Amino acid sequence: KLWVKAQKANYIRWNAGADVGMTSEKAELLTELGVEFAPSWDVMFAQVVAYKSQHGHINVTSEEDAALASWMLKQNHVLGRHLMGMTTRLKKEQISRLMNVGFEGGRTKFVGGDARIEGGSVGG
Repeated sequence: KLWVKAQKANYIRWNAGADVGMTSEKAELLTELGVEFAPSWDVMFAQVVAYKSQHGHINVTSEEDAALASWMLKQNHVLGRHLMGMTTRLKKEQISRLMNVGFEGGRTKFVGGDARIEGGSVGG
């Protein structure tokens, strides 16, 4: 289990551009063995942009896409921590991209038991 966890961490760091000994071939072999890797930040953000383009807002419910809704809540929480002056792992470019698409940082409302990001329909 520890080895798999280390491989997943290496995959994430490799996907972010770090030289950690991971290669496309190793990632493919791990996938064939059943190791599931979380999508990269950019992949998830692209899903948010696509959702907003299709629906005109970013209020993704867990019924529509549980993984995306969960990722968005986490990003909004982390953005909120950044806006309060706390240290986070978000890069400046990520902060800008989140805010440009409609994230406000930590402000959420709950509708019918679902967490939704307030102000999601703000912007183009």
